[in-house]
Amino acid sequence: MGAFEDFIQDELPLRQVVVKASGNPSTEPGYIAAIGTYYLNTDNNFKRYEKTGSGNTDWSATPTSNSTGGVETDSIVFSGTTEITSLKIPSVSGTQILDTFNVDDFRSAKYTINAVGGDTFHCSELLILATDNEVVLTQYGVLGDSSAIRIEASVVNNIVSLSGITTIELDVSLYRFALS
Repeated sequence: MGAFEDFIQDELPLRQVVVKASGNPSTEPGYIAAIGTYYLNTDNNFKRYEKTGSGNTDWSATPTSNSTGGVETDSIVFSGTTEITSLKIPSVSGTQILDTFNVDDFRSAKYTINAVGGDTFHCSELLILATDNEVVLTQYGVLGDSSAIRIEASVVNNIVSLSGITTIELDVSLYRFALS
């Protein structure tokens, strides 16, 4: 091979194509690009997508580094056996489903729960074990107002539902670590 061919073989795979445009490329009409191309949505704080297929809308949102070097994403899945998820549910009042998962995917989960509203603060941990028709839970490590939110779980048609019951309006954040 000549010098030019060597350069192309060594350097071209290291070049990443990045497109900056407005709008979500995974919705119609999409955006035409080569598989592996990154798309930065200028309308949404430069949210990053990666082209994953040949269709115009075959784009997947990908985690990006924030200014502190962390990764911004809602969920991380490890080889289909473990999932870490972060959720924020604003204005929870009465009885409301906070999270769901399928027992075909996961049999147990550990939650860290944070609930804040006005002068009310609550933080606790929760363990759940689920079968096809039963779910058991234990809540522990309760800090702050222990009566601010009551947590219940049920399973129907293999779907586990985690519900929060409160008499005041709370903003609830959850961190779920689920295992199959």
